[in-house]
Amino acid sequence: MTYSIEWYGNEHTNWSDRKGYVPFVIVDHISAGTMASMDAWFRSSGNSVSSAHFGISRNGEIHQYVDIRKMAWGNGATVADYPAKVAQVVTDNYGVNPNLYTVSIEHEGTDGSLTEDQFEASVWLHTYIRDQIAEIYGEQAHFPLDAYHVIGHYQIHRGKPVCPGPLFPWERLYARLAEIDAKGDDIMLNADVANTIISTFLSPEWFRCNDAMTAASTESDARAWRELRDYQKWLADELRKASGQKAE
Repeated sequence: MTYSIEWYGNEHTNWSDRKGYVPFVIVDHISAGTMASMDAWFRSSGNSVSSAHFGISRNGEIHQYVDIRKMAWGNGATVADYPAKVAQVVTDNYGVNPNLYTVSIEHEGTDGSLTEDQFEASVWLHTYIRDQIAEIYGEQAHFPLDAYHVIGHYQIHRGKPVCPGPLFPWERLYARLAEIDAKGDDIMLNADVANTIISTFLSPEWFRCNDAMTAASTESDARAWRELRDYQKWLADELRKASGQKAE
């Protein structure tokens, strides 16, 4: 399944220049509030302290507040702010403001538990961010979606000990991202191209076969048309899966 991203940033949304740094880490957050409050805060003239690149609602809607090429204000930390179990990537970039090399995802909620729609949108968004970074900065900027490159806010700042929440599905997220990475360099079919093939060729053929099956005068003819009809469905679902969409 593919998702649309709605732009929600405005003239009040906080951001800074990345100062030449290329982002290669994704940091997950929990909003500790509603999507409406998140939108309002990141667009407020009274907010001079924070921002995030993306937010995901409980129903899977994705909002973007800051361009990936810009630095959002969500992961700032000095050495004194590091938690006892600081992320390895932060240690490896000791003393560098993590905002410079990270992209932030906020999730609507309080305890880190995600709805199924929200989880699926988050998986998609992690891959989208990685792909966008490679498109913007070149393939050399491509990075694996593993525990080194995908971390929680709690691994950066000791003042956020539970962000993105005690129930955040880390194990499931890493498993899904690993499954995606396991496909290696396989080229994913463009979803729009897949859907055009389905709607232009496979869907009409499915209906033609279905009509022929219904009108068949013998059971053997009906069975043959049914098999051909079901084959169109199988092909359509394979195209959907090959383009990152769900089978129907």
